[in-house]
Amino acid sequence: MRANVLVILLLSSACSGATTVDAGPDPSDAGVVMTADANVDAGADAGPTGLTWTSCAWVWDARPGEPNENAECAELEVPLDWDEPAGRTITIDVRRLPSPSPTVTDLFLLNGGPGGSAAGFERLMRSLSPSWRDVRPVLVDARGAGRSTRLGCSAEAADSPGSVSILTEEWESCLADVQSRWGEDLAHFNTTNTARDLLEVARLIREPDVSQIVYGASYGTYWVNRALQLDPHAFDAVVLDGIVNVADPDLTLIDRWHDEVTRSYLALCDLDEECSARLGGDAVAMVEDVLSRVTAGHCSELGDDFEQNNLLLRVAMGALISGSRARAAIPALMYRVDRCSPADVAAVEQVLTLIFGSAEGGPTEPDLFSIVLAHHVTLSELWASPAPSTETLQAIADAAIAHKNIGAQFGARQASWPTYEPDALHGIWATTDVPMLMMNGTLDPQTTIASARAAELAFAGPNQTFVEMPNVGHVTLTNSWTRPNATCAIALLTQFMRGPESTLDTSCVDDIDVLDFELTADYAQAFFGVDETWD
Repeated sequence: MRANVLVILLLSSACSGATTVDAGPDPSDAGVVMTADANVDAGADAGPTGLTWTSCAWVWDARPGEPNENAECAELEVPLDWDEPAGRTITIDVRRLPSPSPTVTDLFLLNGGPGGSAAGFERLMRSLSPSWRDVRPVLVDARGAGRSTRLGCSAEAADSPGSVSILTEEWESCLADVQSRWGEDLAHFNTTNTARDLLEVARLIREPDVSQIVYGASYGTYWVNRALQLDPHAFDAVVLDGIVNVADPDLTLIDRWHDEVTRSYLALCDLDEECSARLGGDAVAMVEDVLSRVTAGHCSELGDDFEQNNLLLRVAMGALISGSRARAAIPALMYRVDRCSPADVAAVEQVLTLIFGSAEGGPTEPDLFSIVLAHHVTLSELWASPAPSTETLQAIADAAIAHKNIGAQFGARQASWPTYEPDALHGIWATTDVPMLMMNGTLDPQTTIASARAAELAFAGPNQTFVEMPNVGHVTLTNSWTRPNATCAIALLTQFMRGPESTLDTSCVDDIDVLDFELTADYAQAFFGVDETWD
């Protein structure tokens, strides 16, 4: 059951930003050193913005006793087809966290996927708001995802065979549900309409003397680019993090990217005394050997389906490699599988359960992520044309020591999916002179550094700065660690918001420290249920 249902769950992070696996034991630890909470009373208001704001909790899934804040929430009704404003409508969810001091900057935050929700930023923004003081975070969920009108189907019901996960055999009925509800209107869930939604939200929220800065993570960078194509000066400044190559966003290669970055990461293990001693001095060869032996029956205590054990381990490594902290579990995971003591089996089972869920099934609560929207936009706009065959995509995964199990699964559904034809804006970088901060990790398996560098060429004007983060994973905001509760990307974002037209001091890049192959105690407990990484 685990391989059938739960490998599919990882599709939710195909190109996501804030919701990567590197959430750690507590996602709130991704910010700077914590300061006092900001308690701001956000009462109901239908103020000058044109939106009707109501009071709501900022962290939507706050745990009992977890600090939270009062926020302002609104639903904006927009045309399903912006070219037919009198036609069918949908709603866009907008939330903002009032700033402790009078607002100077509205910071719009867009998540990736496609299909992700801006809710992934809630805990991070709650921790940063007290120190930012005059910055008001604004969350916008894309059409089709999150708390906006969401693309979903009955196969995601808790009482369906796969619970909220969609089984392979449920996809046909799921797609039939989606087409029955939306018909040809499904084509309007595209990036251009999503960008027009964002521009309308920004227009309605804009206030005199309050600057507007937009931050896009992963697919969010693609979304921001489309908005800038429609209006090059819609925002006062732009931040792109984990940058999709707009001119060539070929996600048919995503499993290969994960394999290549994992191999590069393991090669760095060979340069670390402790990691090298544990994995024999050639970490890639050791992992390949262990996987081969698992398929032949080694460590059968993990399950009697040896091919499934192999697949789960490779996809687990694909899930972990994106996060600069989480990926430190990869060498220890394979070391433990190789040794396969009873304690190791328990530790490996724990990390697999953390990533995939239990062997009996996956989550039972609905997710804000839309896997339907992920398929719809990816197969229509982010897939190679002509597309590789399913056999070719499966061969890429089969040859990989780590992958996301995305290419062949998405590819198998392409022929039956009601894709839309990309419009004339597709594949083109925007032309804009607004100040821009662009950041990408050099060990990013989802938006590789080689592809992200295209943005540096596209946006090379004054006050447009491209920053490479050495050895950092996907989305630098929560991965470019300089000390336990601070990242270089947060420091640069803070500096950039204070003066988008000022010269950036990028010296924090030299302080990035993410090549520790030893898990911290809390991460070791979260992943393996032990205090020590290796034993």
